[in-house]
Amino acid sequence: MSITRMKLFTYGLLVISLLVSVQLIKDILKLGQADERMKAVQTELNEAQIEQMNLKQSLEKVGTPDWQEATFRNTLNLSKPGEVVVIVPEAVRQTELIRPEVAAPETDLANWQKWWQVFAF
Repeated sequence: MSITRMKLFTYGLLVISLLVSVQLIKDILKLGQADERMKAVQTELNEAQIEQMNLKQSLEKVGTPDWQEATFRNTLNLSKPGEVVVIVPEAVRQTELIRPEVAAPETDLANWQKWWQVFAF
C-alpha cells in the first residue's frame, strides 16, 4: 500500500468515526429529552389518577338519595308533602339578623341563682 492510500484510508476512517460520534451525541441528547418527557407524562398521569379518584367519590356521593333530596330541596325549592318552603329574600340574608344584646351587669350570684334566673317565670 502506498502512503497516499494509507492517508486516504486514515482520513476516511476519521470522517466515519466523527460522523458516528456526532450521531451518538445526538442520540444521548434525545434520550435525556425522552427521560424528561417521560417524567412529565408520569406526573400528568398521577394527577389524572387523583382527579379520577375524586370524580369517582363525587359520583358515588351524587348517586345517593340523600344528595338527590338535598339538591331538590335547595336548588329547586321542592318539599315533601305537608312541608312548607320558606324563601328568604336576598336583602334579608345579607343583613345581620342578630341584634347585640345589652349585657346585664355581672353580679356575684351563685350558680343556682343564675340558673333560677334563666328558668324563672
